[in-house]
Amino acid sequence: MLTLLKIRKSNNPVAKEDKTSGYNLTSDGRAYYIAEFQDSNNPFSPKREKMISQQFRDAENKKDPIWKAGDPSVIKAFVGKTIAGSIVTKTVEPYDVNGRTATTYTAVVLAHENVETVFKNANHPIVDVTTGEVSTAPAIDLSKTELDLKVK
Repeated sequence: MLTLLKIRKSNNPVAKEDKTSGYNLTSDGRAYYIAEFQDSNNPFSPKREKMISQQFRDAENKKDPIWKAGDPSVIKAFVGKTIAGSIVTKTVEPYDVNGRTATTYTAVVLAHENVETVFKNANHPIVDVTTGEVSTAPAIDLSKTELDLKVK
């Protein structure tokens, strides 16, 4: 279980702002915000962030961005509450972090999400530690998925 600590704009100083929502804009024109989470059972655990963005109603043509899930006007009411999900660390393909090679990645995975898809969509495909093979599971296109979040 996770606690939603807050939602906020990105810390990126060059991020564009959506004048309607006050949140940031992706390069293709969808609004997004950062949700901060922490393990509900461990107040000493580090905070972890997850980007939540609009999806396109017309995904094929990248038109009409809408909040299919995670509408900030709704999510604000859940700040400070427990949400089903976990903070997951996996071995992934090696990647560079400030000149250092990293082989693990940590992500917030909510109850309705697939772990492999979350990692793949973050450009960190999971590596099977016994075989060394990269997961070939296809990423799920969430722009075509309706989600229903349950909060406890």
